[in-house]
Amino acid sequence: MGSDFILEFREDHIKVELGPDYEITPDTQDEFWRQLREACESHDSRRVIVEGFVPKGERNAVEVAEAGK
Repeated sequence: MGSDFILEFREDHIKVELGPDYEITPDTQDEFWRQLREACESHDSRRVIVEGFVPKGERNAVEVAEAGK
């Protein structure tokens, strides 16, 4: 698990909890998506709920679209 986010499988979905210090950078974003992808694959689930703090850092429309891929 990341130090500023927690991934946890809960019955039929992956729960993501973002900590107050989670900041989006290219490295943290890559690691976040890698861990989330692995959790979804290992639990055969594509359902995700995200709770917590709005991540620090600014994102433009292209970055948001890329993250969603």
